[in-house]
Amino acid sequence: MAKSSFSAVEYSFSVKHYSIKPMKKTAANIDDNGYKSIRYLNLFRLLLSLFFFSIIFEKLGSFIGFSYTLDIARFIASLYLTFSILTWIISALFKQHSVKIGVIALIIDLPIIIALTLLFDGLNAGWVILPVITIGSFSMLSRRPYAILAMPIVATLLLWITPNFIGIEHSQINSSSILLYAVTYFAIALVGLRQSQTYTQTLLLAQKRKSRIVNLSQLNKLIIAQMQSGVVAFDHEYNVILINNKAKELIKISNDQVLPTFLIKKIIATPNSSHNNLSIHGEDVIIHLINQQQESDLSLLFIEEQKQVNAKSQQINLATLGQLSATIAHELRNPMAAIYSAAQLLHESTSIRAEDRKLTEIIANQIERSNKIIEDILLMSKPHVANQIDINLFESLTKFQAEFCQQHNIDTS
Repeated sequence: MAKSSFSAVEYSFSVKHYSIKPMKKTAANIDDNGYKSIRYLNLFRLLLSLFFFSIIFEKLGSFIGFSYTLDIARFIASLYLTFSILTWIISALFKQHSVKIGVIALIIDLPIIIALTLLFDGLNAGWVILPVITIGSFSMLSRRPYAILAMPIVATLLLWITPNFIGIEHSQINSSSILLYAVTYFAIALVGLRQSQTYTQTLLLAQKRKSRIVNLSQLNKLIIAQMQSGVVAFDHEYNVILINNKAKELIKISNDQVLPTFLIKKIIATPNSSHNNLSIHGEDVIIHLINQQQESDLSLLFIEEQKQVNAKSQQINLATLGQLSATIAHELRNPMAAIYSAAQLLHESTSIRAEDRKLTEIIANQIERSNKIIEDILLMSKPHVANQIDINLFESLTKFQAEFCQQHNIDTS
C-alpha cells in the first residue's frame, strides 16, 4: 500500500465549512414561503384594481368600450386601488403575518369586486365571474370548511343586495343569472374545500415525516460524533458536507477549519485509493474511501489511527491466545490427574522407602499447585458478566490504609 505524508499547518484553509443540520425549516423560511404565495395574489389584486381605475377616464374607457360614469363607481374604483397598494405594502412589512393579511384582504375583496363588476355592465358582460378567483384563493388559504362555505353564500347574497346600494334597478338583474353564478361560486368553494383537506392531510403527513427525519438526523449526527474513527463526507466537487471531531483531531485542524480539498483529491488520485496509508504530522493513519457516487452525490472517507488498528489486532491475538491456553490447560488436566493418582498410590504403598514417600508428597503438592493454576486459567477464559456495584471510596481507602499499616507494622497514631 502506498504511503504518503503531509502537514496541515503548511496550508491555509479557506474552504467553506459545512456541518450536518437537521432537515428542519426555520420559522423565517416558512414565513418567507407564505409571503411569496401571497405576493402573486397581491399582484392580481393590483392589476385588477388598476383595470377598474383606468376605466374611470373616458379616453381609456373608450379604448376598452366602457367607462364608469357614476360617482360611486369612481369612488369604489379609487378606493380599491388604494386598498390594493396598502395591502401590498403591509404584506411586505409584516411578512410573518402575510397569510393572515391575505385572508382578510380576500374577505374585503369580495364585496368590492362584486360591486365594481355590477357597475361595469350588470350581469350581461359576465364580469361577475371574477369573484371565483377570490373564493378559490380564500379556500386554499383558509383551510376551514365553515369559512370556505361561507364565502359563496356571502357572494350570492351580495349579488342580490348590492344593486340596492349602488343604484342598479332589480329589473336589470336576471335571477337565473344570479343562480348560475351562485352555483359556480359553490362549485369553486367545494373544489377548494376538497383541495384544502387534501393539502392539510399532506401537510400533517409531511410534518410527521419531517419530525422523524429530524430525529434520525440528530441520532446519526450523535452516533458519528461518538465514533472512534474519523468520518468525512464530501460531494463530487470535493466540498466537505460532514466531518466529525475525531477526523479533525487526527488531521490536526480546529473546529472552524475543514479538511482541505487537495487531500481528498490526492487520496482519490492514488492507486487503490479505497484503502491507503498516510502519515499526518508523523502519525500513521489508515484511509478508507467508500465511493457512493453511483447511488448518490456523496462519498465517505474513514480515517483510523494505525496504532488503534494495531491495538485491535493485539486484542484479537490475545483473545485467540487465551482460548488456545484454555484448550491446552484443559487437555493437561487428564495426564496430571493420572500422575496425581499414581503419586497417591505410591505414597500409600508399604514397600516404598521413606525417601521415596517424601518425593511422592512433593509430586502430589506440585500437581495440586499446577491444577490450581489451570483452574484459574479456565476461569479467566470463561465469559462472565461484570457485576457493577456502588462503593464508598472513602471507606474503602480507610480500610485499605488500616490493613496496609497492620501488615507492615506502621504506627498510624
